Amino acid sequence: MVENHVEYKVKGYRGRWGVADRKMGYVLLEHCTLGDETCYLVVSERLKPKDMAYGKDKSIILPTLMPRKVYETWDDIETTLKTEGVIQ
Repeated sequence: MVENHVEYKVKGYRGRWGVADRKMGYVLLEHCTLGDETCYLVVSERLKPKDMAYGKDKSIILPTLMPRKVYETWDDIETTLKTEGVIQ
């Protein structure tokens, strides 16, 4: 499960990402350094420890192939989930 107050790396994306919002089993991740100067990522929070990898610096790396893919967005989490057809 993706937790608050933890910085994650996401495979295929640079930097570290933290939880900004949650909705219906999805998490909006914000870049820890760039904030809203770059897109947000929406990922499924239904990850199990076996789905995550750990970097040499003991960072947690979220895979891009999750129960659902990673959605890049400049919008809030609800708008993104509606746009992607996840919710109505």
